[in-house]
Amino acid sequence: MWAPGHGAPSPLGLGAALLLHVTLHWDWVIRTTRKLLSPRGHDKVIWLVNLALLVAMTFCVASGILISRVALPSLGINRRWRPGQRPAPRA
Repeated sequence: MWAPGHGAPSPLGLGAALLLHVTLHWDWVIRTTRKLLSPRGHDKVIWLVNLALLVAMTFCVASGILISRVALPSLGINRRWRPGQRPAPRA
């Protein structure tokens, strides 16, 4: 069993790192997107793979935050639990 609060930093930290990484490399994103106007197929394939990885990573971070019983309350979002579920115990 995870220690209380241990599940929250993982998706939040990963999301922050992803956002920081994309922000720091925004010039590369713009340059690569502009290359799509050229007829080279190789650049388009690389761009599509990178886009698929970004979408997959975004879904992983979002699902990690949404299933966390600690991250949502720490962000001020109260979730209604289904019957049979219990919120995480408070320390």
